[in-house]
Amino acid sequence: MKVYIVFGTTGEYSDRQEWPVCGYKERVRADKHADEAMIWAHLLKEKVDDEGKTVFENRDNLVSPYDEDIRMDYTGTDYYVLEVDIVDE
Repeated sequence: MKVYIVFGTTGEYSDRQEWPVCGYKERVRADKHADEAMIWAHLLKEKVDDEGKTVFENRDNLVSPYDEDIRMDYTGTDYYVLEVDIVDE
């Protein structure tokens, strides 16, 4: 059996960060979650607060319904799905 893990990523080179977001038993659901999280993150990156700061400059505004641990820097945030075998079944 397989499980599909959604991962988030931000940054580049030595500043690159990756983190697990959630897992699904169905690839289609994992892909949908990753796609929706990426759309949200790309829209969020463009958001500017009343002081003219972007979300990665003011982390208080960094909130996502798809990723409670969302992180972002000037490169934005992307998501991908990794397939993993479940070996204890």
